[in-house]
Amino acid sequence: MRVLITGGSGFIGKHIVEHLLAYSDYEIIVTGRTDPGFNSKRVSYIPHDLEQKKEHLFEYFKKPDLLIHAAWQNVRKVNDVAHTDQYFILHYQFLTQLIREGLKSLTVIGSGFEYGLNQGCLKEDLAVYPAVPYALAKYTLYQFLKVYIKNLPIHFKWLRVFYVSGQGQSEQTLFGQLDKAIKNQDKVFNMSGGEQVRDYLFVEKLAEYIVKLSLQTKVAGIINCCSGKPQKIKDLVRQYLENKSVSIDLNLGYYPYSAYEPMVAYGDVSKMNEALEAYEKD
Repeated sequence: MRVLITGGSGFIGKHIVEHLLAYSDYEIIVTGRTDPGFNSKRVSYIPHDLEQKKEHLFEYFKKPDLLIHAAWQNVRKVNDVAHTDQYFILHYQFLTQLIREGLKSLTVIGSGFEYGLNQGCLKEDLAVYPAVPYALAKYTLYQFLKVYIKNLPIHFKWLRVFYVSGQGQSEQTLFGQLDKAIKNQDKVFNMSGGEQVRDYLFVEKLAEYIVKLSLQTKVAGIINCCSGKPQKIKDLVRQYLENKSVSIDLNLGYYPYSAYEPMVAYGDVSKMNEALEAYEKD
């Protein structure tokens, strides 16, 4: 089986490739602007920039059996209107071209931000009102793809990924900033009040879920990809420091709470668990 992964040089994409390498019967193709440099004969790098149009994309990527689309631009700049004005259409054109030319299985990495300011346990059938351009662009792409593939023979999954931590994370993220503080041997860590309730996964576990959800063929559509376990941010930070045997005083309340995120948000994992069970039975 041949699997194409976009965004393979990114935080999540790299871990998806590394997890796929644990399976002996998959040929892996990675694409993007830069070569992630995997040291494996089973990983091939084929360069491509979404802004550059290319004919016969499906053949160019060696006719993959499955595409895991993990690419997206400037994910840390969620309020940038380029997400809706530019990026959305580039991804739509790229994906629909591959579908027209023969792609039969597609998994796209969506975002828990699509739920907007909805509070509590978030289910896939919940009405959503994205609060930032990044989330709106993601959700619009899902809606357009859903219409485009109607009546087409393609298995389509949209994985709503929530919060992620782990090796390779950006220094702009909460735990990236915490890692930097640990490295610098800071005595104090400035953060928000920490009362927000979030749903975090380590990136290694996330990559495992993404691969298994992508390979199974029984459950399709939107699938939350998260832990399903609500925890307060301040408790997560304290646990993280404890696991690393590091003592840093938390300066709670230094930063205000985000205006575009709810205080309590975590994913319902019923559909994800159903899909994971389907994978195990395949």
